[in-house]
This record gives sequence, structure tokens and C-alpha cells, in this order.
Amino acid sequence: MGRNYSNKNLSILEIGNIEFYLNEGISPADIARLLNKDPSGIRKEIKKYSSYFGNQRKCSNCLNKDNCHQKYLCEDIRDKVKCSQCKYCSYAVKVCPNYKVIIDCELLKKNHHVCNGCHLYLKCKKVKIKYHAETAIKMHNAVQRVSRIGTKVDTFPEEFKSYVSRLIKNGISPQVIMNTLPNKFLMFKVSTPTVYS
Repeated sequence: MGRNYSNKNLSILEIGNIEFYLNEGISPADIARLLNKDPSGIRKEIKKYSSYFGNQRKCSNCLNKDNCHQKYLCEDIRDKVKCSQCKYCSYAVKVCPNYKVIIDCELLKKNHHVCNGCHLYLKCKKVKIKYHAETAIKMHNAVQRVSRIGTKVDTFPEEFKSYVSRLIKNGISPQVIMNTLPNKFLMFKVSTPTVYS
């Protein structure tokens, strides 16, 4: 019979405990056992919310820069049009959950794909990938903010609006339009009722 794991979201204390245990060299499976969580959930948490640290953290170095569709990652959104694309924003790059670079380090494979607990951490000059509780909490908040934000078509760029209206005039349904958006418009994908509004 399987273990009865807690399915609740991780609390701030549990996120802090994950960082502490990783720094102590404890494996994700053992961390899951200590926190009474599913091991795959802890591995996903570490993988998704680990951050890159070092001078190299810039959008221009990100592997996802060409297909970046992040929007509204900042805590204080002053301009919905300007903030509808976070690419090259100096704050957004610090909390972006999709930021990735290639780090050529054999020790990462042994250390659960993070630099936490590595004995060479202070001497290493490479960009480091680390599970840092404070940054993970900011990233969790950014993901929640993006999922809750009210998106209205009138806040989108003119190029996107003209693309959608042209297709609607040609008789293509909004559902088909949203499901077949080109890459440059994927960040503006909305539900079909939103298109009608």
C-alpha cells in the first residue's frame, strides 16, 4: 500500500526547508520523506524553481530567448501593454521560471541538478543553478500573478488585434485562431470568450 502524501501546496516554511536540506546534501527523495510529500513533487519543485546565479543572468544568454512568451512577472505592473512581454526586463529575468542556460558541470548530475550542497560552490566561477527559497517564493508568486491577471483584448498590441480581426473577417472561428497562433503571438493566447469581448 502506498504512502498517504500531503497534496497541499508547499508552504513558505517547507520551501525554506527544501533549501536547507539541499544545502546539507540530502536527496530529494529523503526531503520528500521528511516533509511527507510525494518525491516526484519535490523533484519537480527543485527543477522548476531553481534559479541561475551569477553575472551572466541576462535574457540574451537564455536558451528560451527566441521563444519567450513570459508576461506580467513583475509585482507592480504599471503598464499592461509594456509589461505584456517581459523579454529583456531587468527585474523579470530574476524571477522568470523559464530562464535556462547550459552549464557544463559533471557535479550537477551527482548533486540532483543543483549546486546546493556542492563542496566546490565557493570556488566555482561558472553560473550556478541553485534552489534558493526566497527566489523560489518570488517565482511562485509570479506564476500565480500571471495566472490570475485579467487579460482584455484591448490591452494587446495592434499587430495582434489586426491579425485576429483579419482572420475572423475571413470566417475563421476564434477557437481555431487561438489554437493555431504563430509563435510570435503565443504570449497573447486567451480563451475564446475573451476574443468575443
